[in-house]
Amino acid sequence: MNYYVVETDKHKLIQKTAGVKARQDVETIFKWNNFKKIEIPCLIEGRENKTRLGKIKAHYDVYMLWKNALKKIKKNDWIYIQFPLLEHTMLFSLLIKNLEKRGIHTSIIIHDVEAIRFTLRNDVPLSRKIRMRFEEISSFKNCSKIIVHNEKMKSFMHEKWKIHKDKMDILGIFDYLVENYNEELLEKRNLSRKGPVIIAGALSKHKAGYIYNLPENCNFNLYGINFEREKASSNTNYVGAFNPEELIYNLQGSFGLVWDGDSSATCTGVYGDYLKINNPHKTSMYLAAGIPVIIWEEAALANFIKKNHCGITIKSTDEIRNIIDNMLDEEYETLKANACKIGGKLRRGYFLKSAMKQSI
Repeated sequence: MNYYVVETDKHKLIQKTAGVKARQDVETIFKWNNFKKIEIPCLIEGRENKTRLGKIKAHYDVYMLWKNALKKIKKNDWIYIQFPLLEHTMLFSLLIKNLEKRGIHTSIIIHDVEAIRFTLRNDVPLSRKIRMRFEEISSFKNCSKIIVHNEKMKSFMHEKWKIHKDKMDILGIFDYLVENYNEELLEKRNLSRKGPVIIAGALSKHKAGYIYNLPENCNFNLYGINFEREKASSNTNYVGAFNPEELIYNLQGSFGLVWDGDSSATCTGVYGDYLKINNPHKTSMYLAAGIPVIIWEEAALANFIKKNHCGITIKSTDEIRNIIDNMLDEEYETLKANACKIGGKLRRGYFLKSAMKQSI
């Protein structure tokens, strides 16, 4: 029997960001494949404000929630768990180890690796960094299988943490399901080579500082939350924030930009470096919308974009204007057609289905 875990949050995490959608899409694909759902509630509030003893107890309480919820799973069953956990516990690797001892196969699907993404940040307390590294890396070592984003993430985890290559299967790119997909509505959008470049996602200066020093010879349409309009240049047009499945019908422009960090000259800082091993969900969103991508040439997904001829790679955003100006309309239409082809696979859940076939 195949099972999957859904962590339920009474505060409802649904918002106008891609983070929740990625998890929901995975759950939907499991449902399509007749996997059995196990719900585990997120009950503990205000953990950061608890005493040291209270925090220790919270780790134990979460562990017991999981242990009790997974009692019915039997030997040779598979259980799929999405990482990072919404409700963390330093005892999670012990839970995984005990499941494996019972002959139960555990598979972790990675959305983000906090042991990489957050431990490099100066604003994260040392105690939290230690907790993240212990919780995640030990869980990776104890489980049966891990679905990683790409070959670069696989190599990183093998070389840095000695995770055996045989237990890691590659996703390739995140799927992007669209309920009640409407092709006619999608075709009504204005997409053209000469249109503005599209930027979608978290728009705060802290997360995406590059947005506030983009090249002035190119126009940009911005979609997302936390845009700081007063700090942006006049060539950025803020369109608004939309729910993930509404967003694809509202994107107008030419290419979708996949970039991160503080600088528009190159991808820098913690978020920029993370692009070298991470699959940004916005890439999937652009392609699901049939929009070709512009991506940093050192990003882990750059190889996927080149291989499938569904976008272009750049060193710096300063190159965008010249590349687009020298591109023929026929070239752009080819990139767009290939983006639509990949987008169809993403909307059907093709990539996770393929990765799961490797793991079982």
